[in-house]
Amino acid sequence: MPQTQRPNIVFTKDNTEKNCDTTYSASNIHTLELPTQHMLGADATIKAYAYNLEMEFNTIDDTTQITMYMSYDADGDYPIWPETSVSVEIGQDSTIGTCRFEIDDAFEHRTINENQIYVWAKCNADTTGSLKCSHSKLAYIPLLG
Repeated sequence: MPQTQRPNIVFTKDNTEKNCDTTYSASNIHTLELPTQHMLGADATIKAYAYNLEMEFNTIDDTTQITMYMSYDADGDYPIWPETSVSVEIGQDSTIGTCRFEIDDAFEHRTINENQIYVWAKCNADTTGSLKCSHSKLAYIPLLG
């Protein structure tokens, strides 16, 4: 039986703790950096196949859903994928939760802002105003070109 070769999945993340409110805010975005060199060593526009984005939140009180989108620019004017909402999965410590956004799509960076893409998130409720996004992590495969 022939052996199947699997591509190398790469992760990029932002571990900066940011507030998460019921509206989008430029001061709360996470910045993900993707390398601009492909495997052959030449500079190139970012081309990648994105699998998913994982986000972790802490100090959860009444938040049950997170809505997210990613953009090519820090102003949020050029979305990469449409807005998506998922339920927050709460761990054993009821103040910590994660969200996993399935993307499964290829994209090519528009070179608006070099090698960065931006994660925008908002929650459905946060009565105490203390919800924090502690990290965002994108799983992707760099594509040649």
